[in-house]
Amino acid sequence: MTSPTYRPFRDQVRSGQEFIQHRYTELTRSSQHIRNYCATVIPGHLQTAEYARARMVESRWQYHDDPTATPEDVAELFHDDIEAGVTQRLARGQLIHEEGRTFDFLIAESALRFVTSIRALRAARLQ
Repeated sequence: MTSPTYRPFRDQVRSGQEFIQHRYTELTRSSQHIRNYCATVIPGHLQTAEYARARMVESRWQYHDDPTATPEDVAELFHDDIEAGVTQRLARGQLIHEEGRTFDFLIAESALRFVTSIRALRAARLQ
């Protein structure tokens, strides 16, 4: 039996990145201490706009209904939602500078080397 508040990630992605990111921002606002371990991606609080955008395009592409669509097609089709999600994610990242909150991040080296759909982004991360 699933919780009435549980929604598969596929369904959340279809609701839009802005919705997902807003929920995570509100969770961060209501928290005083956040611990985050990531083995394959950079934590959302620490992402650049370019990295966040690439992750959101990949997510939309992975759960898109048209198997012939490319990441570029998805980026164009969902441009406004992805940009709104990037704005929300970057706003969440600013919360790490607020007084009264503690953040602990443990990031595996593999997260720095994880291949995204944008090759130039990978090179920028490794610099």
